[in-house]
Amino acid sequence: MEFFEYDDNLDGRINSYKSNFFHIYLKGESLINNDRRFNRISTRDYGSFVHEYIHYIQQITTPYGIKYNSYFNNNLILYRELVNSNEVVNLPLELEEVIEPAKLMELELKEKNGSKYFSKGNIDDIEISDLDIQSAKEKDTAVNIGIYDFENNKAFVDGFQFGYWCVIESMAHLVQSLVNPE
Repeated sequence: MEFFEYDDNLDGRINSYKSNFFHIYLKGESLINNDRRFNRISTRDYGSFVHEYIHYIQQITTPYGIKYNSYFNNNLILYRELVNSNEVVNLPLELEEVIEPAKLMELELKEKNGSKYFSKGNIDDIEISDLDIQSAKEKDTAVNIGIYDFENNKAFVDGFQFGYWCVIESMAHLVQSLVNPE
């Protein structure tokens, strides 16, 4: 299970922060060499490190990040109970398909997280309804954003869900851009 999956630097390099075990995976130069000394690395690689480090800080200092930690720990407990209660466990195992509490936790987080990407077309303009904002507040979910693609003459009423992913990624990107404006 991953909290912050990918920081794609638009050139095929994919970096990630794996929250279940607090690991940062970076493509590029290493910050620390074999002698345990810091290397001089490119601004771009340092910016990528800062981006992923911000995700770590978000996870251990924000109420939602701490809730996500609880979600991971609860899932580990549920996995352990499932394995202990069965003589045979078929793999691959999708916990949320077999244990109701995991389904409920996953659904709750999914509704708050919102969309990660919009890949249905171009984003030429957006529209956010006051009713959608009010509904999101009442239901504690991501906010629906309508997308207009003028180039292809399309409108997507439920085009994008603005939620936690957008907030954390924009925060990490803004801090990263202080280190690497490109």
